[in-house]
Amino acid sequence: MLEISIKMSLPQGLHMRPAGIFVHEASKFKSKITIFNDDQMADGKSIMGLLTLGLTNGSVMKIVVEGIDEEAAIHHLEKIVKETLVKTEGH
Repeated sequence: MLEISIKMSLPQGLHMRPAGIFVHEASKFKSKITIFNDDQMADGKSIMGLLTLGLTNGSVMKIVVEGIDEEAAIHHLEKIVKETLVKTEGH
């Protein structure tokens, strides 16, 4: 089992477009992917699950991956989150 936590910095929080991108990418892996926002959790391969977490600007998204391809999955999903759910200064 591997996990990472990433602070989101999107003014609108997690909405349909970035959630859809995340779910599409997560679905490429066989491992179980669970997303946490404080004490709430959702299946990382479910767009409705992600949207119900209420991840807002400043929320810390914890991604837990468990399974045969967990290492590849965690690295790929970290990249996806940083590209779509975290805006760097100047962008």
